[in-house]
Amino acid sequence: MTRPTYRSTINKVLEPRGFIRTGNDWKRENEAHVDIISVQSTSVLGSTINIHAQDKVSERMILDAEPAGPPPTLFPVSVRIQRLVEPNTRDRWWRAGDPNGPAEAAALIEAYALPFLGRMHTLEGMADYLQKSATKWRDGTSRLHLAVIQARMGDMAQACETLRDPPKDYEGRWLGKIVSLRRQFGCGAT
Repeated sequence: MTRPTYRSTINKVLEPRGFIRTGNDWKRENEAHVDIISVQSTSVLGSTINIHAQDKVSERMILDAEPAGPPPTLFPVSVRIQRLVEPNTRDRWWRAGDPNGPAEAAALIEAYALPFLGRMHTLEGMADYLQKSATKWRDGTSRLHLAVIQARMGDMAQACETLRDPPKDYEGRWLGKIVSLRRQFGCGAT
């Protein structure tokens, strides 16, 4: 008897919901959002599930901010499955050869990842998540997205506060985009 694989088991959950599989990644994209669910495997730890989301309107606003050229491309929302199940716990890894791993992973995707991605399709849901994850400047991608979403929701004062006091050692394009967005939002000097 052949053991079920992560790919085949997870594909049964995600394909009917509009995800397209490439290797260990499933991607669903429309004019406003990109959702990715992926299986990450290592020989030491086994396999885990990563969930990524991006609001394309906010991303476009960041890319269009001066100076030309994108900051390093990272998804502003990136989380492992276990953090959705129990936020303050360690990551969940299934050991290689665990016969229950694929079914357990697929069940957690259905119960936690898909509803989470649905919440990320609203400005309020994404802002709520980013307010918890973008508390420090070390995650510039999330911080820029949070500020843009706050501005899109009409809270210019909070968007300006989010973009206040970036580290002086930030790479030039990042700083340029922060200055450009602050100007666009009507913020004062940093």
